[in-house]
Amino acid sequence: MKFQDKLQALRKEKGLSQEKLAEAIGVSRQAVAKWEVGQSYPEINKLVALSNYFGVSVDKFVKDYDDENCTYQYSKQQSCANEEIIDFLCRAKKSTYAGRGVEGTSSRLIHMIFTMKKVI
Repeated sequence: MKFQDKLQALRKEKGLSQEKLAEAIGVSRQAVAKWEVGQSYPEINKLVALSNYFGVSVDKFVKDYDDENCTYQYSKQQSCANEEIIDFLCRAKKSTYAGRGVEGTSSRLIHMIFTMKKVI
């Protein structure tokens, strides 16, 4: 559902005219009318005011998706990404000296200086 459709549906659900909504958030009736037909979009401060007025998150207001379907897919994708990151971090830790992996040569300058002092 697009922004303009959501706005119009929420306004009608509350039984408000465009004029009453405009008055409540401090804009003209024409501004609300333009938002509802998709000719323009509210500035961010007005979008926040609309969000607060209707008790809907700004994110839900502006994203064009079906509520239940998309949020489930997003959560599932996010979960998979988190599992991959955790797996990578576990494998990386096991490969380090602290994880009892093979000790490698340090690339730090201080290590090279101490090594050179031992040789001299």
